[in-house]
Amino acid sequence: MIEPDPLPHLLLGHATANPRRIPRPLLNHRATCGFPSPAEDHMGQDLDLGAKLIRNPLATFFVQAEGNSMEGLGIFAGDILVVDRSVEAKDGAIIMCLLDGGYTIKRLVLRGRRAELHSGHPDHPPIILSQETELQIWGVVLWSITKHG
Repeated sequence: MIEPDPLPHLLLGHATANPRRIPRPLLNHRATCGFPSPAEDHMGQDLDLGAKLIRNPLATFFVQAEGNSMEGLGIFAGDILVVDRSVEAKDGAIIMCLLDGGYTIKRLVLRGRRAELHSGHPDHPPIILSQETELQIWGVVLWSITKHG
């Protein structure tokens, strides 16, 4: 199992009781991506990203995305993916798998007794899995974190 690096014990000069929990303020209001809404200065509850992004800490790891094959599904090169090994890979799930000796991120498509791995890019055709294909599902991608600046 891949263990995440321990978080620093200090954040912005403030000691934290639990180095894995760094709650930050979450606004009570959503920010529209269309026309702006009136600005309001209201902080809500604290948001702990670890608690939000990680369901099962012992089964969760992070991996950095590489390549452009998943862009149509919102995963870009450099994104940090949150992968949970305890979640069952169902039809339509985005999975991390070991395919013929290499790691890849794809959308799992089940068609009857046949499984396919689909990308999110038209230049990358589906991978039709056969009984000879060596496939190990490492986990289900639950979140992707994209840097915008």
